[in-house]
Amino acid sequence: MRITSLKNLSALFIMFALAMNLTTACSKSDDNEGVSEAVVNSMAGTYKATIAPTMGNKKMAEGPHTIYIERVAGTQQVRMHYENFNAPFLDKNGKPSETARMPFDMTVDFTFVATPGENGAVALKSIKGYFKAAPHNGNSVDPKQLPGGIAIPNPNGFETDKATAEGTWKDNKLVLRIFPNILPVVVNVEAAK
Repeated sequence: MRITSLKNLSALFIMFALAMNLTTACSKSDDNEGVSEAVVNSMAGTYKATIAPTMGNKKMAEGPHTIYIERVAGTQQVRMHYENFNAPFLDKNGKPSETARMPFDMTVDFTFVATPGENGAVALKSIKGYFKAAPHNGNSVDPKQLPGGIAIPNPNGFETDKATAEGTWKDNKLVLRIFPNILPVVVNVEAAK
């Protein structure tokens, strides 16, 4: 009689454990709580951007440029790139200089993973990043042209595939921070379709 009670109790415990497992099982949609295909597709397009290389909290230069976002087929990834950005340096009052420009033209190419962010935004984190600085007008850069505190790797230009970036996208607006990891500079990008 005691063995039957233990068997019944064991069977009851197993049924209880199975029932609990069934109620906590996830559906396929719960397992794939990423950004919807429609949202990732809507990120693609041409954006008007303001790009501002900064050192610490100080903008060194700022100017408008066009950037491009493309969907990476079959993934939750997007590619963002722009070519040959150049802008005037900012003077002490924060206004664009009439005479001094960035000595390099900046080109970037990043692949980002899109994941759900806060308040309905899409969080973007780079998994691949390329940064290139080519001398403006093709001339070697005189280090005296640079703001204090910047030591360039090569006055004839430089590039790296170790650049990183992160940011958000929401309502056709993009905010990014690009870290070249070859200069003590952060490039802030704000863009809209």
